[in-house]
Amino acid sequence: AEEETIQKLESNLSKIRSVTSLLDEGVTPEGLLELVLEGMDFQFLETRDVKFACNCSKERVEKALISIGREEIGNMIADGETIEVKCHFCNKGYHFSIPELTGLLEKCGNK
Repeated sequence: AEEETIQKLESNLSKIRSVTSLLDEGVTPEGLLELVLEGMDFQFLETRDVKFACNCSKERVEKALISIGREEIGNMIADGETIEVKCHFCNKGYHFSIPELTGLLEKCGNK
């Protein structure tokens, strides 16, 4: 980029308050771009709706459990209680019964 463009962007960015506070005030993503690109020639070519979506599933959590190995799964089985594993991204909980844990133990092989 040209030095003039970089200087303009740096100047614009130095004037911007917290993005969180701007969003709390109702500034849209387009509005944020207008603040960053103020004084520059730009146009929006496309807009899309965005949403948070996690791609976790019980099958993915099973793979994660298998990866911790036979000993840990064996300890869970020995505790004799259903376990719950929560996704670190969306906080969805997945429950595994003793029979399900036993099935995972069999999938572990010699790990």
